[in-house]
Amino acid sequence: MNNKNSSLKMGLLDNGAHSLKRGYEVWNEWKKNEDGWLLKESIIWVHHGIELLLKQLLVQNNEFLVFQDVNKAVERLGILRNKPGMDNAGVLDLFDHDDKVMSVGFKNLIERVAITLSIDELSAKSDLRDQIDQLTKFRNKIVHFSIELDVVEVSELISDILDPLLCMLSREVSCDHFKKVTILEIRKVAQPVQEYLKYIRSEIVSNAIAATEKALCTDKKAGIVHQVLGSGLSVTLVSYLEKVKNLDSFRTKPIFIITDRVAIADQIYHLISNSLNVLLYKSEYPARLSDKLNNKSTHIVIATEQKLMREGFLFNDDCLLVGFNTQSIKNRLEECFPQSTRILFTSTPIVKDQEFFGELVQGYDLLHAIQDEVLKPIHILRETPVLTDIEHISDEACFLGSNFHFARCNHLAERIVEHFESKANQKALIVVDTIDHARHILDQVLSLRPKWGADGYERIQKVSYMENTDVARNRLKLFLDANSSLSMLVGTGSYFAGFDSSLVSSVYITCPISLQLRYRLANLVSRSNAFEQRGEIVDFVGLDWTL
Repeated sequence: MNNKNSSLKMGLLDNGAHSLKRGYEVWNEWKKNEDGWLLKESIIWVHHGIELLLKQLLVQNNEFLVFQDVNKAVERLGILRNKPGMDNAGVLDLFDHDDKVMSVGFKNLIERVAITLSIDELSAKSDLRDQIDQLTKFRNKIVHFSIELDVVEVSELISDILDPLLCMLSREVSCDHFKKVTILEIRKVAQPVQEYLKYIRSEIVSNAIAATEKALCTDKKAGIVHQVLGSGLSVTLVSYLEKVKNLDSFRTKPIFIITDRVAIADQIYHLISNSLNVLLYKSEYPARLSDKLNNKSTHIVIATEQKLMREGFLFNDDCLLVGFNTQSIKNRLEECFPQSTRILFTSTPIVKDQEFFGELVQGYDLLHAIQDEVLKPIHILRETPVLTDIEHISDEACFLGSNFHFARCNHLAERIVEHFESKANQKALIVVDTIDHARHILDQVLSLRPKWGADGYERIQKVSYMENTDVARNRLKLFLDANSSLSMLVGTGSYFAGFDSSLVSSVYITCPISLQLRYRLANLVSRSNAFEQRGEIVDFVGLDWTL
């Protein structure tokens, strides 16, 4: 041990948090290889963490409560302070300088915490108290005797303790860092990713409900919920709706869910209809909504923003307006729903959203998701910009017809094909700035690989808002099928702004795009795709990917 590391100093809270976290780390290791010694360690670490954190609750209220004999501790502190150089000795200094004081034993500790601090979860016969008492029995046998354990029973006990214990500690511990950082760290090591995400989503829903209730009494702007793609934004929405429809303020008021994509509206409709027992109406014809809404049992209406605007829809009564991944224009929605309380659920928030919906309620962004291993780190492959010097061409029509444009498309197509073929089994997007450019890129790729356009075996197709709705839906359905031959879509940034698929592992950027779209595409390829490919952005433009 070198001089820099020759001593260790750790406060009571940090010590307890470390033990609890270590206990659940070892427990997870046991679940992977079922080594019984690891389960033994887990019991000792978890119990030690609980003991120290319960002492922390006493200390932050009255330091003397951590001693077995409080009166004796007061007396011994007076004696200690009369010693030379100990005038300012603190209560906890007694442990370092006086062998005649003892900390409270665990049995009395948990009783003292329950009674003195009025913590119901630790009262006699409560579920958490019974679980901790059972863990104490296992721990005492391990440290004092031989031991025979039912490993399934013990493992389930350690699992069952986690959530109620952390909920209680997050409420009772006075340290903000412990509440906001340490609790999450313990959860991350203790729970599988999907279980951890359930906790994240439940926290977001609780905050969103509180913000909605507050908005009713203020400016009607409940705020913005931000979750990255792949973290279950639509699941959060459904949980929010389940709770908000039971609030007295919204029991008889319609809830409008507005998005700007028919595909997203379809997805939300099916998810809600399969999850909630509510009357649900998907509006293909907004002009007919008035009759539907006269029936107060109709609670949730799903509509696209474009349909509402096109038909000049107006709802002038109180309602809840829920935006879902919509790039709404503020004044348009305000004209349609002037009396609404509103909230936005989005995977790509932008500043202008705050003008209409309000401040961020809670966020779970790309960085957090990667740190939590919910999403995978992405790789930016910076290709040398391909023939980008076009200052001498000012007319777009001239550009489209110029030899320059065709040369650039040819270079792009060659590099895209080369990269795509270097990665087996993948789905990819090619982002272009116009439909004409999409057509030219598609033609160039097919000239290089004619078989990619064979009927029934297409590898690449162009996507556009201009297509027939049924054709577009069938094309997306094919692309979203992992077993389909359709593996590459060419489209504009505006089209891909609302695109979602867990299969995409490569995105080719051939034109400048907004920061918002960069964020979304990076999020798209960072998800764990079905082909286990590392997500990659291939940038032919030279954009800033500091997100």
